[in-house]
Amino acid sequence: GACAAGSAKGGDRDRPSLPTSRDMLRSVAPLLCALLALICRPAAAQTGVLLLYKTLQTDRDSVVVGKNLTLQVTALNVGTGPAYNVVLSEKGYSEEAFEVVETPSDLSFDQIEIGDNVTYTVVIKPKQAGKFKPMQSQVTYVPETDGEEQFGVSTEIPEIVVMTGAQARLKLALFVGKTISLGYFQTVADWRKGAITILVIGGVLLVNFAIVKMRHAMRAQTQKRALRELEE
Repeated sequence: GACAAGSAKGGDRDRPSLPTSRDMLRSVAPLLCALLALICRPAAAQTGVLLLYKTLQTDRDSVVVGKNLTLQVTALNVGTGPAYNVVLSEKGYSEEAFEVVETPSDLSFDQIEIGDNVTYTVVIKPKQAGKFKPMQSQVTYVPETDGEEQFGVSTEIPEIVVMTGAQARLKLALFVGKTISLGYFQTVADWRKGAITILVIGGVLLVNFAIVKMRHAMRAQTQKRALRELEE
């Protein structure tokens, strides 16, 4: 009996004690302090934040030497206040590789309000075939009154392939051929193989036709010879 009593007492000592109200208050105190600090914190200054998006408006598969290529740039204010003294700029179009057909003469704005945007287009005409990557557009602005000037760049446009007129016509012909052949002929190599196959089959048919015609001629000559012998 004494052993059983001792065992029961030992079990009470091993059982974890329930937290008191003081312990609970102590554990949530840091959270309460952080919450009070968040509530009592002064409101943040209203600042403008400009995001610059640059996109290709021309079909990527139809960029050809001597034809217009259109790029569109949008500056969007996603901040909590106006953006001031906004200046947008375009760079990177060499005169040797491109002819600038259209670009805004003035890309300066006194301010862009919250949620507002400005959009402009740049039209260039490639002079050379090859690959090129449009340069990112640039923007400078002041995020708040008496603030420091900020600098930003636009999103990137993936590399663009500029084709010659001949390459564009070939691409169009391949597309038409792919459509007509129900997708069987898709590349120049496919058409080359198809042409070889057609030539081989055509050659075999032509030889077979010539052989059949020759046999008919020989048979006709044999019949004529036989008729002459009977008449004699």
